[in-house]
Amino acid sequence: MLGDRGIRGRIVAGIALVIVVVDAVHSFLWAGGDRTWIVLCGLSVLALVGLILARDRRWPKRHTTALFGTFLILGTASVLLPPSAYADAGWWLAAVSRLIPATVIGLCFLNVHPEEPAIRYGVPACALLLGGAVLANNLALTFGEDLIWMPGHRISSWTVKYHTVWLVFLAWGAVALTWRRSARSSVLAATIAAVTGAAVLFGSYDSPKFALGVSGAVFALAHLGGSGWRRVMAVGVAAYVLLAPFLWPLRVVPRLDLPPNWLERIIAYDVSSAVIRSNWWLGLGFGSSRHLVVPAVPGHGGHLPGGHPHNLPLMFWLEFGVFGAVLLVVSLFVLYRFIAGHTDGRRGAPACWAVLSAGIVIFSFSFDTWETQLVLLYTMVASLIVVVGRSDGGGSAAPNGAGGIVTRGLGIVATIGVLASLGQSGLVAEPSSSGGPPVVPLDNGPAELRVEAPIGSLEIAGTFENLVPTLDGLSVFE
Repeated sequence: MLGDRGIRGRIVAGIALVIVVVDAVHSFLWAGGDRTWIVLCGLSVLALVGLILARDRRWPKRHTTALFGTFLILGTASVLLPPSAYADAGWWLAAVSRLIPATVIGLCFLNVHPEEPAIRYGVPACALLLGGAVLANNLALTFGEDLIWMPGHRISSWTVKYHTVWLVFLAWGAVALTWRRSARSSVLAATIAAVTGAAVLFGSYDSPKFALGVSGAVFALAHLGGSGWRRVMAVGVAAYVLLAPFLWPLRVVPRLDLPPNWLERIIAYDVSSAVIRSNWWLGLGFGSSRHLVVPAVPGHGGHLPGGHPHNLPLMFWLEFGVFGAVLLVVSLFVLYRFIAGHTDGRRGAPACWAVLSAGIVIFSFSFDTWETQLVLLYTMVASLIVVVGRSDGGGSAAPNGAGGIVTRGLGIVATIGVLASLGQSGLVAEPSSSGGPPVVPLDNGPAELRVEAPIGSLEIAGTFENLVPTLDGLSVFE
């Protein structure tokens, strides 16, 4: 018979499965808007119940807590001591109000045992059902029809993108729980991968396709064993985060004909990188990326969706400067050490590395804001890694020595960031580039921000030959 601890463990695992199922249904039908806020709060209440019921509760390690604390300190400092007129205190409060219930969900999943039947069998079943639904919807959209079982209902394009992205993550999590456990489990894992692949390929968005391709390659590479490839991956990702705005702009080959959605991102990266290079020290403050606008892209509705640079590292650079970039690198290092420490030599390891690599791709091309639906996505991806990373046996996280170094390092980053904000806060009243890192000057008040440095890296021909070839003096903030 199950003891009290066993019964409570199963209840907590059942609550976690309910959260996964509700999130899957929400992601498929209604991602975005007020419904997402209601879903987030409702799931956090369920998670709180699970956290209360958990026995021998697990709590985040010190370095993980230090990461979150550093983010809160930098965010608060950037709006109380804003480095520019574009820091948005209201957006910071909105983000924190979403992160609090999201944190409760993450804590609940930290106390879920991955070998509980609700997780081991429920998550793969949910992934398979969501994959089938996404495939059916994408096929219906391909042939211009509404869903057969929901006549007259057409799912929004944003929701289609959202649930396709979440499917990629959930599918790899399910594969981590099933791969090579038995012949039947491997067949189930292969079926989930096949359905997910078909669903993504029939979709109209490129970032989930690219993420699935890259993560599939990492999944295959991880079967070769060894840790050399992981070190190369870690160094490469860290270099990408730290150097991206300085290695950009990319010179596009003349007469290269690009799809509008590819071109829009190239221009967004171009504009964002130019602003970052002029504000690399403190950035422009939390929420400043919401004011980002870029030139029109013909053939894509006449405008580029603004409000973010479509790249998470660039967003951290824009809003926190070099401190944000360092914080993001340390966060990835903690995730890297968690997966390596818990999965090394275990059957689910390749799929766990696939989840991480899919996240790096997705958050480099699409999702990089603090909207409610994206905070929920960040939370569910992190929770998925925490659960499936501990499947198939025990394992330990980063050694205490590394955790202590991370914690002390983050304390130094937070302290320097606050002191730097204190030293630069006077720039809001009188923007000036003298006596410190360069700051983009404000023209005509906060309504318009112009970039002084040339950012005309694009050489466009073909269908985009009418696009202004240089972006010098372009208004990139509104």
